[in-house]
Amino acid sequence: MLFLPYRAKNPPERVPWVTWGLILLNTLIFALTCDAFLTVRKEIVEQFAVTHNQLTFGRMLTAIFLHGNLLHVAGNMLFLWIFGSSVEGRVGHGKYLLLYLVSGYAGGFLQDVITGLLSPDTPSLGASGAVMGMAGAYLYLFPHSTICILFSWGYWTRWDIGTIHWPAWGVIALYLGLDVLNGLAFLGADGVAHFAHIGGAVAGFLGVLAMRAPRDSNEYSEAQEMRDDFGNDYDALPLAHLETLIEGPASRPEMALAYVRKAARDYAHDPARMAGTVGILQRYAVPLSEKADPVLLTQALLSIPETAGPLPGMLLLRLSAVLERTGNFGLAIPLLQRLYRQDTTNPDAELALLRLARISEGHPDKTQAIAQYREILRLYPNGRRSLEVRDALLRLGVRP
Repeated sequence: MLFLPYRAKNPPERVPWVTWGLILLNTLIFALTCDAFLTVRKEIVEQFAVTHNQLTFGRMLTAIFLHGNLLHVAGNMLFLWIFGSSVEGRVGHGKYLLLYLVSGYAGGFLQDVITGLLSPDTPSLGASGAVMGMAGAYLYLFPHSTICILFSWGYWTRWDIGTIHWPAWGVIALYLGLDVLNGLAFLGADGVAHFAHIGGAVAGFLGVLAMRAPRDSNEYSEAQEMRDDFGNDYDALPLAHLETLIEGPASRPEMALAYVRKAARDYAHDPARMAGTVGILQRYAVPLSEKADPVLLTQALLSIPETAGPLPGMLLLRLSAVLERTGNFGLAIPLLQRLYRQDTTNPDAELALLRLARISEGHPDKTQAIAQYREILRLYPNGRRSLEVRDALLRLGVRP
């Protein structure tokens, strides 16, 4: 029977540079230390692998980056990619590398404590302890994440191959359970460091627990799976899943934009939903103003009923400024008008009205600009912009 994980439906929260680097480094080291890319050379094992009689800090480090054969390195790197990428995305690059190395050492020590005296000259090598450390960390962080598995079963000459989906906790628990059973049954006689796997997994689990890294709920994992299925097309996700993702540890401005657009389009009649949308805008005002497409965001904002509550003034000012710079006054003007109407006593309203007057001043007919400048002086006679407004009126040939 074959039971081989090949993919996790849990997109990393950042580019997994360290995971890529470790996969490349391990593969390169194996290529340089093997014969015909099949098995590691004997002299390499003698010089750099670890035994009970040569248990040193340096040897344990070099042993972590050695592999016995092609299947050994391929299996470890597959598991590292599946489990390590998301762990790195959650805890960050530096902590992830530290966790990887500590897990490798913990696995090596546990293997030596249990089997070292039984075979003091038997070499041990491989990244399995470190890799299972990432599986242990994954077990804590993403227990409900969906793992895709290549599965085969059959008898004699007939075999059926297919794929199944399991939760991460079930996959990792199965492998660790087999390590416990085989480790106790063989005590290293089968050539597999089962206790290194267990030690590494425990170290990884406790490591992220000590880091107090946020843990995904079942609902969040379901939303992540759907996000993976749609290839990060947030506009295609249901609103409930978008809301779950936004409230989670991997929230992004593009998620907020997709939520606002979808909510404004489909739930403008729902006061509670609109109030929640305004709350999301307040939370993401800065990143949205910096990273979101200004036209798409403006269209979504203008679709939100004014009864939903005031939109973030900073967001409206920044967004309208971007539109003004690109000459898109047709969208900038309603944003500034919305800001002005929200609360005329707010200092942002004075600035919004001033910018509306400046835009109107660019028209051949200056009547509207003059009226807007006068309105500013009427509402804010001692405002921060009053001198600027008086100068503008004089420039237009009108007494303030």
